Amino acid sequence: MIFWSKPNLKKKDLTHLIRAFKSNWISSGKYLNKFENKLSDIFKTKNIIVTSSGTAAIHLAYMSLGLKKGDEIVVPGFGYLAPANIGKLLNLKIIFSEVDPNTFCVREQDIKAAVTKRTKAIVIIHTYGNMCEVDKISRFAKKRKIILIEDAAEAFGSKFKSKFSGTIGDIGIYS
Repeated sequence: MIFWSKPNLKKKDLTHLIRAFKSNWISSGKYLNKFENKLSDIFKTKNIIVTSSGTAAIHLAYMSLGLKKGDEIVVPGFGYLAPANIGKLLNLKIIFSEVDPNTFCVREQDIKAAVTKRTKAIVIIHTYGNMCEVDKISRFAKKRKIILIEDAAEAFGSKFKSKFSGTIGDIGIYS
C-alpha cells in the first residue's frame, strides 16, 4: 500500500491524544479550546470555530449566511465538490466558474464571467497550495456586495501578500 500521507506522531503527541480521549471530550473541551486559540493567534483573527470537517464548515457557512432555496452561488468547476454538494443539498442554484489550467484556481476574470445580479456568494478554492487572485476577487465581491468564502483546506499555511489563506475573504474554511 502507498499512503497518501503518513502521520509522524511523537511520544508527546500520543500522550495528548490519550489524555483527550480519556477526558471523554472528543468534540469539545480543553484541547479544542486551546486549538482554536492557537489558530486565532497564528492567523491573527478572532472568530475561529472548529468543525468536524471542511464539508461541515461549508454547510455552516451557507447556513450562517441565511442562504435559502434558489439563492445563487458561484463555485469553481474544478476542486473538492463540497461547496457544490452542500449547495445542492440546500437547493441553491450553483453556477460553476472556469479555473486556470496551470494553477487549478479561479481567476478574477473567471468569477466575473460567472457572477450574475442574483449571486449571493462566491466560493474560491485555493487548490494544491496555490492561492487564487484573492485580492482582486475580494475587491470585486465587495464592490458587488457578494460574500466571499475561501475554501483553504488545500492551502493551510499558504500566504498571499503576507496574509494567510482563509483570512482575506468574508469566511475562511479549512479541513
